[in-house]
Amino acid sequence: MTWASAGRRGHIAQLILLCSVLAGMLVTLSGCELFRAEPRTEAPVALGKEPEVRVRVVPGASTLTFGGASRVVLRPISGGVASTVPAPVTIEMTPQGLRAKPAGAAPITWPFGTDIEVIPQASWTSGSSSASSSRAGGTPASTTVTINGVMYPGLAQVRGRWNASAADEATLDAVCVMPIESYLPGVLSKELIKGWPRQSYEAQAIAARSYALHERRRARSLGKAWDLENDTSDQVFGGITSDRTSMEAARATRGRVLVDSAGELVRAYFSSTCGGRPASAPDAFGTPAGQEFNRAAPLQARARPHACQTASLYRWTIDRSDTDLSRRLRTWGQFNGHEVRSLSLVRAVEPARSNTAGRPIDYRVTDDRGRTFTLRGEQLRQAINQSVEGLPNVTRATRANSGDVDVSFSGGRATIQGRGFGHGVGLCQWCARGFALEGRDASQILALMYPGSTVRQRY
Repeated sequence: MTWASAGRRGHIAQLILLCSVLAGMLVTLSGCELFRAEPRTEAPVALGKEPEVRVRVVPGASTLTFGGASRVVLRPISGGVASTVPAPVTIEMTPQGLRAKPAGAAPITWPFGTDIEVIPQASWTSGSSSASSSRAGGTPASTTVTINGVMYPGLAQVRGRWNASAADEATLDAVCVMPIESYLPGVLSKELIKGWPRQSYEAQAIAARSYALHERRRARSLGKAWDLENDTSDQVFGGITSDRTSMEAARATRGRVLVDSAGELVRAYFSSTCGGRPASAPDAFGTPAGQEFNRAAPLQARARPHACQTASLYRWTIDRSDTDLSRRLRTWGQFNGHEVRSLSLVRAVEPARSNTAGRPIDYRVTDDRGRTFTLRGEQLRQAINQSVEGLPNVTRATRANSGDVDVSFSGGRATIQGRGFGHGVGLCQWCARGFALEGRDASQILALMYPGSTVRQRY
């Protein structure tokens, strides 16, 4: 939302819209007739209050520009003197620390190693020990802040990469702190396609909330400065949205999450298109120390109905030369410490092991010397898409879209025929759409996507 580009009528319309969005942050709805989960008489999973989430919305910037109000409050996160300055204000990294340049006012500096909060003045409570601690439940008041022209709910933090190596220029990360229910509409509007059925949005809302709360808990146990990224490494978040379906789906499912049979929160992975063959979390992501949660029963693949046949990437084909494919596999192996780095010229790529849904778990790669190498499906996808100096960049049209492939070789060319788009674990978004069109509600969709899970009220 860009205020400067609107005329008077646009200002009024945007104010009405913004009021609606902010009201949505505070409203708790009892449900919606489209969503039929377990009765609300059930005891909620322990938490009690709506939590806040910290989302890194701008990574590695040289400068950040903040607005959203005529004046903003700048204050060190660790505590200290707060400064109220006119907006917009630009913040940059210097060899001495952070420097803020407010509109029409003198610059302000903080020593090297100091991170700061940026809070629109309307939400500031003087005398509090931190900008968020004075608000009920530890969550920011209903407010908005713009960062580099994008409007976000909540308040902002500027965190310097103070420990950057000499070879890397120190940069800034912008983190937004907001109630999770204010965060979710901005996820739904980016993760799903406008015009999809309401039930698919509600299923996605519960999955996205479950994933976000799970990652929030994990990030804080590891002492991280933020909980979530705003891209596909977690889930895509675009800031405040005007999409009504996204807002209503978040409200109708407020506080509802997926749990397993033991009542543990499910890390509800999701991807675009399963292609008819879902994957298990351990096969896609592994189960190293600290990630045992991938063994949860609802994240294990089972043969199930699917409804993603109308997706554009339900089936796809790409073509590479055998030398191109070999170089990408070798380079990926070099970067990831995998034995495939010694591959000569690839001659065969064949499934070595498949799950109960028929999706390959491991592939056997054979070179012209008869040596074999084993890669998991997701490793093969990454290797096929590996950037290599001197080779064409992989584009949307030439990328491998999943780790579920059949590879054939002829005349020095490799033809790769694939199924689906993404890792295939958990919710298939195109299946959610298809099942919704068949008349299934959100709870029925989720029961198919996460076998053995239950929708529960967390707060």
